[in-house]
Amino acid sequence: MSRAYTQAEIQTMFLENAKEIVRFWSKVEGKSTKEKISGAIFGVFTVLDGESAEMPGFSVIPHPHKDDKAWYQGMGVNWYPDDVDIAGDLHEQWAK
Repeated sequence: MSRAYTQAEIQTMFLENAKEIVRFWSKVEGKSTKEKISGAIFGVFTVLDGESAEMPGFSVIPHPHKDDKAWYQGMGVNWYPDDVDIAGDLHEQWAK
């Protein structure tokens, strides 16, 4: 009978996918270290954005401390909201 993956299973699959991205880019020849690192980051962003065939997309949402908003407001500076998902086009933004 089918079931939902557990958190541990999803983490393992995500990390294995990230390791495969690193393995791939470590073998690419004719690219600088910077280009290889950039390629690997692009690959991880592609997974997070849901553009990978291996995995679905993931939400990337800030989780600030419960007191952060009031503290930052008191300092007169901006704060991170806890309801903004930045995933979706990270890989596209990275490639610019």
